[in-house]
Amino acid sequence: MGRSGGGAHSCVRAGPPPPPPVPRTRLLIAPVPPLLGDIVRDALAGEPDLEVVGRSGEDDLEDRVDACAADVVLAEETGPRLADPYLRLMYLHPRLRLLTVSPDGRRASLWRLAPERRVLADVSPRGLVGALRAAVRNHGAE
Repeated sequence: MGRSGGGAHSCVRAGPPPPPPVPRTRLLIAPVPPLLGDIVRDALAGEPDLEVVGRSGEDDLEDRVDACAADVVLAEETGPRLADPYLRLMYLHPRLRLLTVSPDGRRASLWRLAPERRVLADVSPRGLVGALRAAVRNHGAE
């Protein structure tokens, strides 16, 4: 008796299972110079794990962080200290990270509620992408 190729006993090789979904980091752009916002938006455009979820004004920043479920807020860096509205925002949202970039694009810092400032050596679009990823990876280890 021969065996046929079909039926209940045949095996179909499906291949490897699909990769798990990539967790996405949600970035909200606070009031920054338009060029800076555009540069960051363009840098993140092809990144599957990073997403710009919106922009906010100064008056609706807290509401937009909630509404957009932002993980990171991009803001303009105004000096070595964190501006009070952003410090308040971080106290209200302890898991939030803040990425500040100077208006001339030469300095960037990543803030967390410690509050901790880490001056970034690489302020290129790729460097900012790497800093965002590191912030989220390091956040899970805390």
